[in-house]
Amino acid sequence: MSGGAERVTDHYLKHWSRKNSCYLISSKFKGCQPKEKLNGYTVFRIGSQKTVYFLAWKLYKKYFKGKVDVVIEQINTIPFFAPLYVREKLFLFFHQLCREIWFYERRQPLASFGYLFEATYLRLYRNLPAIVVSNSTKESLHNFGFKRVYVVENTTELSPVSSMPKKNSNKLLYIGRLKASKRVEHALYALHELLKKDRNFELHIVGKGDTQYESFLVNKAKKLGIASRVFFHGYVTEAEKTELLNECGFLLVTSVREGWGLVITEAQARGTIPVVYNVPGLRDSVVNNVTGIMTKTNTPLELAEAILTVKSKPQLRKRLAENAIEHVKKMPSWCEQADKFLNIMLHS
Repeated sequence: MSGGAERVTDHYLKHWSRKNSCYLISSKFKGCQPKEKLNGYTVFRIGSQKTVYFLAWKLYKKYFKGKVDVVIEQINTIPFFAPLYVREKLFLFFHQLCREIWFYERRQPLASFGYLFEATYLRLYRNLPAIVVSNSTKESLHNFGFKRVYVVENTTELSPVSSMPKKNSNKLLYIGRLKASKRVEHALYALHELLKKDRNFELHIVGKGDTQYESFLVNKAKKLGIASRVFFHGYVTEAEKTELLNECGFLLVTSVREGWGLVITEAQARGTIPVVYNVPGLRDSVVNNVTGIMTKTNTPLELAEAILTVKSKPQLRKRLAENAIEHVKKMPSWCEQADKFLNIMLHS
């Protein structure tokens, strides 16, 4: 399973490479090829997740300096500092900023250092044009003095259903990386509350991530006495993911912040109702009480209350599902968004 940022990058490069030579610089992983043609574009894999940022500069000097028309620096937590050495036309691509995520993913004092470091390095970039996936990220960059910020929203390749799949409104679903900033334990707490009202509720958790955090979730389910109602699926295929979206009545997303939340759009395409926290990114992919539900406060209790409210009102549940499906039907394709992205680069 790839993360949302990786999937978006692949969609764009795959489309652009039909008419252009495109290259992606990434870190190595076990068993990978250092250079590979993938979906029409060329991937260079160098260094580790920590050293790739320095080695990218050396690779650029060797292969790309003076030989490409445009460079896109995709910033996800740690920057490549491309403005210090790239002389070609340079664009930034942000999915989200880290900000408070630092305090969930790192211990002190590293968390505070990362938080301050992000605010500092963004000053180096604020005069460059930036492309983002949501108005939330645009607003965040404006707060750091960025003037030229363009929004190209995410979409989905998952086809909207023509007729509603059979849903089980007692089946709850989480899909994504298992890491502290996703706050998956909030879904466990919400399930604990729901089971007080109805013993038929169950939670399906899809994805892997931080091993320690995954163990924490397993132990938390046991301590809450709900382990028999929680199912950890790990990684699944796209077909298995779609089947779970077809079966489950609600998708829960409780992250600290997101860039967009691709899985939310996928859920909407299948008529699964997203119930999410009101945080950056999620408030862009969900129209509250129209294509999903945003909680009044970001707490497990509110999460449970929202689910019970929708479940108890069949007409509301039907309306939300139908609205979500129609919303996705009207969304542009990845090819259209890739053309929009490219057009911004050509005319900015």
